[in-house]
Amino acid sequence: MIYRIKIEGKEYNENYTFETPKEGDILDELKAIVEDMKEGNIDKLEVEREA
Repeated sequence: MIYRIKIEGKEYNENYTFETPKEGDILDELKAIVEDMKEGNIDKLEVEREA
């Protein structure tokens, strides 16, 4: 499955593609992003799944 992820903040401004299972578990990726949000490095997160 392919996910399009967009993050914005003071430290990160990226659009990237994450593919499961090739690149790992999407939940692990999202956990890492949420941790960065807690630290104030990311202000906005958008996730879109492609079939």
